[in-house]
Amino acid sequence: MPNTPTLVAEVLDAVKAALPGPTDTLEGPATAAGARGEALRVLAVLVPVLRLALDQAASGIGASPVRAAAFVKLSEDLYRQAGYGQLLAASCAGDAQVHTIGEEPLATLNGLLADPAAFAAGPALPGDVPAKPGRTPLYRDDADFLAARLNLTHFQAQHRVQSAENLLPHTGFNGKEVPAKFPLLGRVLTDAAADPKAVATLAKKFEHLAPDLAPGSDGAATARRLEAELAEAARTRNAQGTAKLLKDQAKRLDEVAAARREDIEELFIGAHFLGHTRK
Repeated sequence: MPNTPTLVAEVLDAVKAALPGPTDTLEGPATAAGARGEALRVLAVLVPVLRLALDQAASGIGASPVRAAAFVKLSEDLYRQAGYGQLLAASCAGDAQVHTIGEEPLATLNGLLADPAAFAAGPALPGDVPAKPGRTPLYRDDADFLAARLNLTHFQAQHRVQSAENLLPHTGFNGKEVPAKFPLLGRVLTDAAADPKAVATLAKKFEHLAPDLAPGSDGAATARRLEAELAEAARTRNAQGTAKLLKDQAKRLDEVAAARREDIEELFIGAHFLGHTRK
């Protein structure tokens, strides 16, 4: 019996083998573009496959609590992987500056992805068309693109972009990899160890604590220690438990800040204002 990684690789290879070979793009031969788009074609066919698998699994549960419990866990695993995929896609969109996409390739792409299964079995993606110099992009920024394409509010789209930066590494403008702001929380996301939305919200709330971290040589160490506490809580506690820990951390930081303010104030005890000099 094959081990888990081998079995997963074999299933993925079987899906790839079931797809037709790459065809020509609308822009010309698809030797390079088709190869890069192969993984996207696999994702496209998995969308209806997963829906069919979910419906079939549900129909086989019957009155079995064991099968129902297994279905609950497996469907939650799928949801968490999809949540990771949403933020990974937002990160890739930022790296590629997706808001600069041209009107013509976007229209073609919309037509291809209207039926994911047909796209998986059909032509490869259209080629990228460089924007004309001086022409205003279709979208203001990447969040604007996500909001328009996915029917999100601007707040939802911006939250997704910011969460990707908080939890996942990305490529900077100079081509160098920029690490995640909170890599330990990011590991919780990539491990699918907690609800992706809860992890993203936790990272955003933790980011608001950052200005309260006491400056000095121990500031970075304090931030890492607090992040590690939150990451462990996200893996082992529910939303109420992590919220309680976050409040406790904020209280601890306030106490440290208050103690340091008292130390500074003691330096000025007995000082009196003597007025201005000529200078």
